[in-house]
Amino acid sequence: MILRAALFALIAAVGASAGAAPIRDNADLDRYLATARESPLDRFSPQARARFLADFREGRFLVPDELEAELTHGETLAILKLFDIDAVPSSMALRHAHRAIGASETPAIGASFEALHAAYVGPNSRDATLAEYRAAFAPRQSEAGLRRMSDGDVALHLRAAMIAVSVDIDTADFRDVLVDLDETDRRGITAPGWIRRVHDNLVLSRDFAAAEAFRKHHPDANLPALPPLRDGRKGRGPSVLEIGRGELVRRSIAIDRPAQVVVIAGCHFSKDAAYAIEADPALRALFSREVVWVAPAGQNPADPDLVRWNREHPLAPMATAYRESEWPLDMGAMPTFYFLRDGRVEDKVIGWRPDKVREGFRKVGLAP
Repeated sequence: MILRAALFALIAAVGASAGAAPIRDNADLDRYLATARESPLDRFSPQARARFLADFREGRFLVPDELEAELTHGETLAILKLFDIDAVPSSMALRHAHRAIGASETPAIGASFEALHAAYVGPNSRDATLAEYRAAFAPRQSEAGLRRMSDGDVALHLRAAMIAVSVDIDTADFRDVLVDLDETDRRGITAPGWIRRVHDNLVLSRDFAAAEAFRKHHPDANLPALPPLRDGRKGRGPSVLEIGRGELVRRSIAIDRPAQVVVIAGCHFSKDAAYAIEADPALRALFSREVVWVAPAGQNPADPDLVRWNREHPLAPMATAYRESEWPLDMGAMPTFYFLRDGRVEDKVIGWRPDKVREGFRKVGLAP
């Protein structure tokens, strides 16, 4: 979910930079749908179009799932321009040829998928999503069962399995996902976005051997190779992955020190803070000790952007959380500054607020 949230924020930022969007809210959308004789939205299958618009109406700005499932780069760009966005984010993996795959969905499976999606975006997401998946999709997950389904229903089973895996990544079982993907591969209907998402989730589950095997099985998908992993943990505490010379190193972080600052950050969302710290001698002094910069687990630990960040910001070298479940800190907002004393959070600052950050240093005794 972290990767998806980052993508939504990136799309929104691109749109905001282009000026006032023609479709900004539900009222704008209603006016557009009432007056447009032809629309780029018509390239969706009716089922995918309904889900895409429902996400927008619920405040989930341009969720990429339906775009990646059916549309090409040009078709997606035409839709984004309705919202005054003139570029397709590079993080999207779109089809080379149009495939209105949702048109063959059956009503029952479509309704089950909508119930699963509602659980996924609702409260108590993990438990509700897994309950929906186990009741509606898991019983039909077999090679023989999939062979009898329509293309659209097979695709929904794959997407449902990917959602179920994503909400319980620490104990994820990828068997259903891989069986489903084998079937979409056999039919020639696999979307590039599905391949990328399965690989991302394998990396996020920290099964690097499975991720590498998956990458080799999909040589045309341009999936990034991962360096070998070395366990360098010493002592107690949650752990991070650091990119070294030709390897990833898992290292433990002692957060129960008398004073410790943990910054939850991301390559694309914390540059203002890093630049401000580097430009201010007083801030540089504060951040030169007892500070750890951690990216959420959804960040690829070998991402070139992360490597570039560490090269450009030596005062704020960033590692990636191994598993967020190890950390007693919420990693949902970036940047967030946690100020800890003996492992307890004394103060928390969300966003780059220099005065509040300085106050946090004082609260844990790291500033006069």
